[in-house]
Amino acid sequence: MHIAIAGTRGIPASYSGFETSVEETTTRFVRDGHKVRVYCRRNRTGKTRSSTDGIQTVFTPYLPGKYTETFTHTLFSVLHLALRRVETVQLYGAGNGWFVPILRLLGFRVVFLTDGFDWKRQKWGAVAKSFLKGGSKVGSTFANISVVDSRHVLQSLERMFPKGRFCYIPYGARITHTSGRGGLTSLNLREREYFLFVGRFVPEKNVDLLIQAFNSANTRMKLVLVGGNAYDPSYETNLRALACERVVFPGFVFGNQYEELLAGCYAYIQPSFLEGTSPSLLAAMGAGACVLVSDIPENRETVSEAGFFFESGDLSSLKRMLEHISENPVLVGAKRKEALKRAAEEYSWEVVSQRLLDVSYGTSKGVPSP
Repeated sequence: MHIAIAGTRGIPASYSGFETSVEETTTRFVRDGHKVRVYCRRNRTGKTRSSTDGIQTVFTPYLPGKYTETFTHTLFSVLHLALRRVETVQLYGAGNGWFVPILRLLGFRVVFLTDGFDWKRQKWGAVAKSFLKGGSKVGSTFANISVVDSRHVLQSLERMFPKGRFCYIPYGARITHTSGRGGLTSLNLREREYFLFVGRFVPEKNVDLLIQAFNSANTRMKLVLVGGNAYDPSYETNLRALACERVVFPGFVFGNQYEELLAGCYAYIQPSFLEGTSPSLLAAMGAGACVLVSDIPENRETVSEAGFFFESGDLSSLKRMLEHISENPVLVGAKRKEALKRAAEEYSWEVVSQRLLDVSYGTSKGVPSP
């Protein structure tokens, strides 16, 4: 089968969960004998070669900007697709759903991978929110199948868009076993002596709540906040002003150093009040990290009994849990093992890739119902 992937920044992954998903799944598609083309954005992936690990990479133009980059890049990708034949298009992103009817008219089978409730994110204005929600509705209605990585989100979307055909395929977790710790040394960190957060610095991630709880908690740990906000640097400036001297801001981190930070942390913290199945949370579990997360349904679905929870948005609850896990290293060690076991058993990239191939072929083999 010949598969095209559109709607992301491309490969290799250098920004978010969508790109990691594309990298992990397409590598396995090619290994299994399929032809794969990935549409990429120049200056967003770190490479400009026409082929990466047997995957054809096509760089189409875009208009830079918070509101224009994704849509215009996908537009040029669809124009490129119109003149070249593939069997299936895997299209990522709620806002890109507007292109699904066009792709169907061009004769492609379309697998629409929607990113949950993207229109609820506070970074978007009213017009952008309406555009994203509309794209999700159009894409879900006209796609051959829409893939959702959270059972909770899937059930909500089925109620909102009853004409759509949905299936649940989870995001995957890479199981990592890194023994290196050079990345910690470069940041003046010591193994098991810091909490870790990874993600974009946006309001729904609740990073400010985490900083406030950490500042007031009775703990000797450091707090490492990996990430940033390219479109709103003022938000990061406010976070830095709020943080005490034990909070570390290394910026975006990838590769070996990222894996070392996950493997070496005392606990991974995710305070978000809006998520799907979080790629960074699964990465932490796959690295054998203890996880402490807000008790929103999506996080509870991902973690189950393999981690700790606090009441979403509650400063005192998060502070209490930071102190609780700081004082109970034996319990934290047990949760590390549970998290790793759950990641390996429930979120295998091998299984995820096969399920995406199944729906790309037009079958539902191996895709569990919610």
